[in-house]
Amino acid sequence: MRTLRKAPFWVILCLSLLVCPICHPGNSVAQPAASVLGSKIERVISGYNKVDIGIQFVALEGGQSLYARNADKPFTPASLMKILTATAALETLGSEFQIPTEVFMSGSGKNVSIYIRGYGDPGLVSRDLWDIAEVIAGTRVEGFSGLYVDDSLFLTPRGPSGPRPYEAGSGALSLNHNCIPVSVAQNPVDSQLSVWTVPGFDGLLRGVPAVRKGAAANIQLAGDSRQGSDFSSVAARALGVTGLRVGGTVPPLVASGEVVTEYRTVKDPGLYLGVALMNLLQRRGVSFQAANPLRAVVPQGAKLIHTHQSKPLAEIIKELNFYSNNFIAEQLLNLLGQNAAGQFDRTLGLTRLSSVVKRQGFADQQFKIADGSGLDRGNRLTPRQIVAVLKYASGNSIIAPHFKASLGRFGSSGTVRKRRIGRNSAGDGVEWQPGDAFRGKTGTLTGVSGIAGYGFSHNRREVAYVVLVSGGIGKSEAVRIEDQVLQILAGTDI
Repeated sequence: MRTLRKAPFWVILCLSLLVCPICHPGNSVAQPAASVLGSKIERVISGYNKVDIGIQFVALEGGQSLYARNADKPFTPASLMKILTATAALETLGSEFQIPTEVFMSGSGKNVSIYIRGYGDPGLVSRDLWDIAEVIAGTRVEGFSGLYVDDSLFLTPRGPSGPRPYEAGSGALSLNHNCIPVSVAQNPVDSQLSVWTVPGFDGLLRGVPAVRKGAAANIQLAGDSRQGSDFSSVAARALGVTGLRVGGTVPPLVASGEVVTEYRTVKDPGLYLGVALMNLLQRRGVSFQAANPLRAVVPQGAKLIHTHQSKPLAEIIKELNFYSNNFIAEQLLNLLGQNAAGQFDRTLGLTRLSSVVKRQGFADQQFKIADGSGLDRGNRLTPRQIVAVLKYASGNSIIAPHFKASLGRFGSSGTVRKRRIGRNSAGDGVEWQPGDAFRGKTGTLTGVSGIAGYGFSHNRREVAYVVLVSGGIGKSEAVRIEDQVLQILAGTDI
């Protein structure tokens, strides 16, 4: 029998280099794609040890988690809450759903009254009120007994949380996003400033802004509501102040013909609409026995004479997310809470909003929902929960087109219009620009920043993403982290 001799070590080494691609010079161990993505992201965020950063990337096709960091840590989502609100509204109400505002006449002879009943249309503005006034004036009734507003269908509307437009309250009858606009223009003849507002409220305006060459338009509205102030005026009760002092600065406006407008929240949306409508009608020559609008439920037997319909819900959702509109979010939250009697209960709306998260497999104690807009700091969602809702919305063929269209496109629209993801080449002779296809919604509160939506990897794989940054750094630095992380996604094959 022949004895086998051991080959010298150097022979074995040379043979192994020839047959083993892993060990062959010029080759390296191939990392899994997700690992490459994660390594790149970790290098970007490694210096932020005192900042809470939550990230979740999930492939829409197959549901593979591509990267996760603090994915199960609860964060304050800020306006990313609107992703849930939009999803719930489209799913529950439907993309073509419209919200009515009804006008009734009741009574006979010289005792005919007008009633206007609201169902929560968030888009009713002054020009719509002109249309409603035209219909009422067209009835050819010489004079009405009174004008009544019926905003009773919202059982638990929230009042304004402050004077700024994003703090507006909700209501079954609402006008101009429940804010009063104050506009300023300059007369081309004498260069004097004109200041005006919604009909019926001009008498509450005090003062004008200063004109300064080179100054930015910065109109300031301050409410007079000192102790002992006279609130006998219905207009004053509607605004919650006895007067509006108009100050600040504007640049010269004669050459441009520009009109500058500032907004302030109103206290009583129903009375606000009522005062404005009564004034418009009086300008058309319609008289009323009662001096002011009153609040009352539409009586049985009243005759419906007109129904104003809102935009379809798909368009409302687009405005909600494009402009991150807190008022629209709260209106939709109430609408989600319609009960068996046809009334709208905000608490029931919160329950139905929570069900969107629960149906993705999360228990009540794992999240907290306090509002529909994200303005409440009591909201708590994890990155995994936000991405789960994004994935669900994308997979629902009925709502997906409308939901995705409501998210801004990077570099061109929505809250991400000033943000860009760089362009990349896929190396296959076709110029692929994943950054142009990114859609997103931002969320911001003091100390909180986030972005979520849909994007693409370098090799055209669609991904649901969320990046949340909380505490320790300013907004601009947080945004820079978010954009760097998304740039890595757009530039990596996964």
